[in-house]
Amino acid sequence: MSNFWRKIEELNQLKKERKRIMFNEQLLKRLKSLAWRVGMVAIAGVVDIAIVSLSDFNLPNELTVIIGLVLGEVSKYLNK
Repeated sequence: MSNFWRKIEELNQLKKERKRIMFNEQLLKRLKSLAWRVGMVAIAGVVDIAIVSLSDFNLPNELTVIIGLVLGEVSKYLNK
């Protein structure tokens, strides 16, 4: 009978390990997504600064953020 309980304990340990691995994988995916989006917003900001430097056309901050979010979605599509 003790062998039975040992097997149950092993299965419980395996379940806990699987949950931990799945949590880590999900966290990694979310962090990668965040990094891509932050990168795209940063690129939009750099583009805005470059445009301001080249001409007097200044994008509003809200538009720069929207462009960054759109670029983030584009990068997410390209990353798949």
